[in-house]
This record gives sequence, structure tokens and C-alpha cells, in this order.
Amino acid sequence: MMNTDHILFIGPDDDQHRTLVKQIKELGFRVHIASHLPEQFHTIGLILLGASLEILQRIPHTQLDQMPPVVVLMPHDPFAIERALAAGASDYLPIQSPPRLIRVRLQLWLDHQRATNSSAEDIERLSYERELQIGHQIQSGFLPRTLPELPGWDIATRFAPAYEVGGDFYDVFPMTQQRRYGLVIADVCGKGLGSALFMALIRSLVRAFASQNTALRWTDVLDERLQQRNDAITHRPAAPMIGTAGLRNAIVMTDEYLIENHRKPHMFATLFFGVLDPQQGLMHYVNAGHNAPLLIGKEGIKSELDATGPAVGVLPKAAFNIQQVRFEPGDTLFCYTDGITEARNPAGELLSEAALRNLLSPADSADSLLERIERHVLHYMGTAPQADDMTMLAIRRLDI
Repeated sequence: MMNTDHILFIGPDDDQHRTLVKQIKELGFRVHIASHLPEQFHTIGLILLGASLEILQRIPHTQLDQMPPVVVLMPHDPFAIERALAAGASDYLPIQSPPRLIRVRLQLWLDHQRATNSSAEDIERLSYERELQIGHQIQSGFLPRTLPELPGWDIATRFAPAYEVGGDFYDVFPMTQQRRYGLVIADVCGKGLGSALFMALIRSLVRAFASQNTALRWTDVLDERLQQRNDAITHRPAAPMIGTAGLRNAIVMTDEYLIENHRKPHMFATLFFGVLDPQQGLMHYVNAGHNAPLLIGKEGIKSELDATGPAVGVLPKAAFNIQQVRFEPGDTLFCYTDGITEARNPAGELLSEAALRNLLSPADSADSLLERIERHVLHYMGTAPQADDMTMLAIRRLDI
């Protein structure tokens, strides 16, 4: 709560006013003397104005509403008092006033201003908390309540929202009559209710456009037998040529929609979208500027799924390359948002990506992997506040 016990005196430097200011200080009030109005009033609870109304008359009425009470020091003249009140003064105080009257009059207005500020701060705080509540409801409402069960596969997620609403989300949903499954993890820029609404928009766009399997180019409908195979030695993903219309639509059309309708600073998202063929163990994906998911094999990290394009909503006509990765039995793909690697300990130090990599040894299940990471991150943070959403998604091909 701001300090509103200070009194600002603006007026002539003469014996009469100096005596009055001294008397006010002796009554226990804190008085500052100035020759003009300051630009900010954060620590001022009351303005005492000398007999001249010139300063008051130059202030726009819209600014008067933002100022603390103004009490004019003047002789007991009804006509002068009327002019002062008409000019925007809150009250007047006769220059020749007994100490008791001065104390009561000034304390009354200081208490009034303190109560006004307290009420305004309470309203602002309640409004902010309500906004956070709505934001969290929106965010949680767009996360899947259950995850699809894929024979031969194991999927797990973790989502820990920050106090200030972020824009993380994940999604897992069937595509092409459940022959393919979409897996999405994303981080929308910003915080607060606006970020939650923008997250809901992007999640809805991705789902809607992913269901449109009409190819954007005639070359997208080439037969699946023309797919390039992964290099068995380097595990380097090769660019797919077919079966990816829904994936391409989801990224390209979401990006175009955001560019056309919401191209503003801080209105973009990093996003990873993979389309899994559970029968073949093959995933086509686009990484739109997101933290690189990591493929973990029986010996540890096998590969990184680096960015194949920029964040969505940033560049007009951006190019998003589609890559592919093959899961061997026992492989796990670990996806996360930067809230994990940017978690801070009480000393303010970041967790770092290197520390995260040290945790990515093979696990018995997708859930046990995430539990291990979650436990380590929370222990690392200790009593430090969580500054950002922390989201993880893992999918494992069972070793059967």
C-alpha cells in the first residue's frame, strides 16, 4: 500500500506561510515544500496550496481526479472560498487557525485519502486475482482431460501452471480416423488473461486445421511409398513427401491466420506438432521455434528434433519444413517448455539445458521419466517462486 502521510505545501515563501508550515510539522505531520506540482503523487496524501489559485486553475479537470485532496490556505472570505472550490479544491483552511483545528482538518483528509487508496488497491487486487482465476480456468479447460490409449505406446504429461497465467499447452488427439495421432506442445508468448485467450485460440486453430486433410499442393498427395527412409546409421530424419497434409495445414494455416489477424508484438507461439503413425513407429513433425524435443534410446539421448521453422505468428509466408523420426522399440520422445530449463533456485540460478540432459537416461515408462524430472526440478527450486508454466510430454514405444 502506498504511503499517503506526506503533505506537500506549494505556496509563497513568506513569514506567514513559513510559520504555518512550522506549526504543521510540530503537530507531527510530514511536510514537503515545493514551488510547483510534481508529475507523480505516489507518496503524497494531501496538497496544501497557498492563497493563489493560479496553479489550481491551470490543472485540467481530468488530472484533478487523479490528484490527492487539495486544501487551500486562505483568509476566511466566502467569495474566495467559493472560487477555490469551483477551481477544484477539496477544502480550505483559514491561515489563522488554532492548532486543534489544523490537526483535525488535515488528519481528516489524510485518513480520507488513505481509505480511498486502500479501497482502490483492494479493487485492483481483486480484479487482478479474478483475471488470474479466469485465465487458469481457460488454460486448464483447453488441456485434454484424458490421453488416448495407443496399443504398444505409453504417453504421459505434466503441467504445472505458474501463479501468473502463462501460455503453455499440450494436446494429444486422433487424426485420419485414428490411423494417426497428433501430439502438440506449445508456449504462447506473454502472461495473464490475454495469454490464456491467445493460447486457447492457437490450440483451437491447430486442431481445426489439422482435421483438414486436403493438400495445400498437389505434390502433397504423392503415394506413401515415395517416402524417404531414415538413415539407419545417423538417425538423421529425412524430409517426408506424403501423408502430411493435416500437419502442414495446421502449421501453415495457423501461422497465416495469426499473421493476418494478430500480427502484433508478443503475439506469437513456439510450437512442436508431431503426427504419429503408431503402426510404423514413424512421426512426421514440424518444430516451429520450440525447444528441441529429445529422442531417448536404450543408451541415452539419440537425437534432437531441432527447429524446422520460426515461431508461428512472426514472419509472413514463413517456411516450415516437415521432418520425420522413427521410434525403435524402447525409444522415448521427451518434449518440454522453457519453464523447465528456466526454473530458478533460491539464489536465482537457472536449471539449464545441460542439467536437464543429465536426467534423460532411459526409464521404465513415460510417466516415470517425467516423475524423475519433476522431482528434480522441484527440489532444485526449493522455496523459489515458479515464474513460468512448466509443461512436459513424453511418448514411449513399448519394448515388446
